[in-house]
Amino acid sequence: MSKPNLLDLALHDASLAIARAYVGAYNTHTTDITVLDDLMVAFRNVRRHISKNEDGNRYGAHAAHRAMQGEA
Repeated sequence: MSKPNLLDLALHDASLAIARAYVGAYNTHTTDITVLDDLMVAFRNVRRHISKNEDGNRYGAHAAHRAMQGEA
């Protein structure tokens, strides 16, 4: 696996913060579905700009997935 660059590290950190916000909003049973939609779009857009490894996965993909599941 190649070493992530500084942009990948910063974007990964941002995506984890967005994931925590998404899980928090989801767990409070927010009635404003647009909040959840906007956070999901933000998460995907940030992750999309992270470089892919040789195996085709973006840096931190497993951690990001776990964060969106509320496991991190």
